[in-house]
Amino acid sequence: MKRALHRARAFSQQALRRREEPTSGRGTSSTAKKQSLELDGRSYLLPTLTLPRGGAGNGGGSFPSTRARRTPIVLDLRLVSSDGSPHAQPIKKHELRAEIERLQNAGFLPVGVTNASEDVKQLAAAMNLPYFISTRLQGPAPTPLDAYESADDNLSVDGAQDAGRPQRDSIAFGSTPAASGEQGATPTPSTTPSAAETNARVAAVAPSLLPPMVVTTSVRSGQQIFAQNRSLVVLGSVNSGAEVLADEDVLVMGALKGRALAGIGGNVSARIICQSFDAELISIAHHFTTCDELDERKHRGLRAHKPTIVSLQDDQLHFQSSQ
Repeated sequence: MKRALHRARAFSQQALRRREEPTSGRGTSSTAKKQSLELDGRSYLLPTLTLPRGGAGNGGGSFPSTRARRTPIVLDLRLVSSDGSPHAQPIKKHELRAEIERLQNAGFLPVGVTNASEDVKQLAAAMNLPYFISTRLQGPAPTPLDAYESADDNLSVDGAQDAGRPQRDSIAFGSTPAASGEQGATPTPSTTPSAAETNARVAAVAPSLLPPMVVTTSVRSGQQIFAQNRSLVVLGSVNSGAEVLADEDVLVMGALKGRALAGIGGNVSARIICQSFDAELISIAHHFTTCDELDERKHRGLRAHKPTIVSLQDDQLHFQSSQ
């Protein structure tokens, strides 16, 4: 009797184990399937801050005024990277660390770098800053101050050359050229350029504005459109996840639901105009704000989903919507 009871108990335990094995296997497979990692590609809206060469390591420069609360940003390091010139020294590790600390104290959170040379890229990787592939690989645009300085340099060089060679005779409209006998009485032109010549040469150095770029369709999510040295006109809408940039004004005839950046070359007179305002990010001349930071109580002129004009007044973004 005891032997039969023991045999029955052993059989029941063995059967119980057999029942639990496939069940646990199915449970493990289901759990593993639920907890499996999925890797896919997505686009995220991250502002990009260009690190100036003069501000690296010496405390110079100033960051854009913003109500940043741990705002993630990407650092554009093209101005502090090595470009093959012996006079351009790349940023050092302690200088990059100091700039990152300054950004963190200002409320920014650097999450990566872009447009960096290989040596600077390795410095950033050692500081756990990954490299982002930029969609706008281009050289730095000259600032208005650089244009004036280069114009002054050209004027001084031209003046030195003009002093060593004879001047050309200029003939004004409505006048007759002087006779050969009167050339001695003609006063020698001064090597110092006049104000008109200076303005003309500065205008030649400064980039000329082009006609507006017109986009006849809507800008889809993930698209980026850049109008260099001109305004941008979008006849459709700018969908969420899309980005439109211009050195001058940005005009959206439809709904603005993505990112709009005007005056990215530093033009503080640029404006953003849209038919329906529901933007994710707005920026004019490096002064930016995100949509979640906008409050209609603080910006009394702002009305969501209304025609809106955004301008820069006293280093602050000003919103004016129609009623």
